[in-house]
Amino acid sequence: MLPVILAFMFVLFTAKIIAYRIIGKIFGTSPAINQYLSSASATSKAFAVILLPIIVLLPFSEPALQVGLIKTGIGLFIALYLIQLTHGIRANFSNLLSGYYIILYLCALEILPLAILYKVLFK
Repeated sequence: MLPVILAFMFVLFTAKIIAYRIIGKIFGTSPAINQYLSSASATSKAFAVILLPIIVLLPFSEPALQVGLIKTGIGLFIALYLIQLTHGIRANFSNLLSGYYIILYLCALEILPLAILYKVLFK
């Protein structure tokens, strides 16, 4: 199941980047899109560096501690993801885009892929 999940995530994130670049070309905001994608890439790498100690400690800890590590990891991931979303929204508002584009951004490129991933994993 792990290779299928990894392949699905690779396709999902690649499609997301392609969608960002196409939207940037259509609306003439390629420099802003490139800046956001660069920032998102750096944030993703920070996710990995921050969560790596938790992932490494997980198999070597006792079962009671494993639950705490998993909850801590999920909490850190959610916090870092919210920071990334906040950064994207702040970048869009600094360019005076309307609230409609913010809602479109959140629904189409952030919430929908997560909902699909949830459906694939848990249904």
